[in-house]
Amino acid sequence: MKNRRLLYLTAQQMVCCYWHSGKLDQDEVFPANENGHRQFSDYLARHPKDVYTLLLNVSEEGFHLETIPFLQGKDRKTVIERKLGQQFFSAPLTASLSLGYAKSKRKDERILLAALTNNEHFAPWLKAIESHGAALSGIYSLPLVSAALLKKLKLGHEQCLLLTVQDQSIRQSYFEKGELHFSRLTPLQHSSIAGIAQAFAAESVKLQQYLSSQRLIGRGQAITAHILAHAGAFKSIGNSCVDT
Repeated sequence: MKNRRLLYLTAQQMVCCYWHSGKLDQDEVFPANENGHRQFSDYLARHPKDVYTLLLNVSEEGFHLETIPFLQGKDRKTVIERKLGQQFFSAPLTASLSLGYAKSKRKDERILLAALTNNEHFAPWLKAIESHGAALSGIYSLPLVSAALLKKLKLGHEQCLLLTVQDQSIRQSYFEKGELHFSRLTPLQHSSIAGIAQAFAAESVKLQQYLSSQRLIGRGQAITAHILAHAGAFKSIGNSCVDT
């Protein structure tokens, strides 16, 4: 039976995990440098028959909302590929997500275009996977899979923010009707509980202002923010993140 392993790539490191008895356990960690790339290659050689899934959490990721005419099949695919090429010219890893159709007679379709824009960062890891002939089941972006978390938690707000902390950073994502529209990663200046709480409060306001400037929400519009954090930080976060 083939084992399943999760590869979690950040700006600083590659974290390798494996599934065992329904749980995900950390296996090994490799720094994002030449030595780490070599160690990762040796790791793959030790597990040649396992199936890998790559999950990335990096700041070099672009998102763009686009509207296209109602199309199907090959014509739709061609238009989306052209839009991706125009928006993210040199990005080899891109994706598109349908956000639904307009209710007007034309039934235009809203599309989220996304891309990982720093090829130099993830190319060595992918090269190692390819050179060993390892089975790669998929490449996923953390903000794009976050929609599954909202669904699991049954958070069905029309418009909301999801803020999480990991990898010495705050991840801020904006959703409409459970679908991702925008996300960004901001480094933490202070990693104490108080510093994280203050960052949640400050970054949520900044994101609300940015979304307003992009006309994704109304100016001064109230929006619900969901924060995913350790229980030990709840009190400090509650003191910093006051309803407005």
